[in-house]
Amino acid sequence: MGRMKRDSMVDASAETPVFFPAGQRLLFGIHTRPTAPPNGLAAIILPGGGVPLTTNRNRLSVRVCRSLAAQGYHTMRFDYHGTGESSGTAEAFRLHEPFAEDVTGAIEWIRGQGVERILLIGSCFGARTALAAAVSDDRLAGLILVSVPPRDFEMGERLTSRFSTELSVWQYLRRGLRARHLRGLFDSQRRAAYVRHARAKGRTLFGRFRRASGAIDRSRPDPSRISPVFVEKVGSLVDRGVPILFIYGQDEDFYEEFGRATDAGLGTKLDGAGSLVALETLPGTVHGFTRLTVQDQVADLVTRWAGRLAGVESR
Repeated sequence: MGRMKRDSMVDASAETPVFFPAGQRLLFGIHTRPTAPPNGLAAIILPGGGVPLTTNRNRLSVRVCRSLAAQGYHTMRFDYHGTGESSGTAEAFRLHEPFAEDVTGAIEWIRGQGVERILLIGSCFGARTALAAAVSDDRLAGLILVSVPPRDFEMGERLTSRFSTELSVWQYLRRGLRARHLRGLFDSQRRAAYVRHARAKGRTLFGRFRRASGAIDRSRPDPSRISPVFVEKVGSLVDRGVPILFIYGQDEDFYEEFGRATDAGLGTKLDGAGSLVALETLPGTVHGFTRLTVQDQVADLVTRWAGRLAGVESR
């Protein structure tokens, strides 16, 4: 209840609309000033490609920014280039082509206000964008990565790893005939999910055939594989001692893929990081923030972890 009361004290009177340069573009953002004694930190919110605006779904970014402002953070939420009030064009959201330049522009603007230490908070595409910007910035306070995809794909071509291309068609059939999967057919949402998975598997097999036959550009990342860039960048930040919080839904494919990434070599890095790296999981699916309950849970996790980070930084 105490946190709720603090949050309610932060409203639009603490916010200022700003435009800042990012490369050749001019981006629109909202700067929220701290309403508690400043803690010397700033937080930048990076949404996913589904709602790439300052508000995020159900104003989630607004709530998080105001909660952190009540803890003494400067915060920034902004429209990616080509969206909202920002200039430029955004033809697609590709995980292997994140908008790192947008984040760099926001960081430079915040540092122009006299705040050096930055916490980046990103979800899905925004989490991969945070990673891309973080590797070249040695003054980061930390990262919060929500439902960060360990694979490379373009929005609209997402493939589920639950039907991994490593398995044979016969193995998929055997999986589908398991009792729990058959029971799931009576649930409309699960039935729809199964259909999506089957279609994704078909696209994967067709894509692999086209790739092998030379019908598609082999230089593009294979969307069915764990991204070596993801593993490399997370490992680099761990080596530098940058605190990272991962948040996943227990039922989402990205969480399963994160497990595959740890098996692919990332696990050794994370195990050696100790308390610098934390993993929080929530029931169901976090990706997309499609439920109000999940939005509240993520906002609470982000606020609490950021509060602990501010306490460590001030020592």
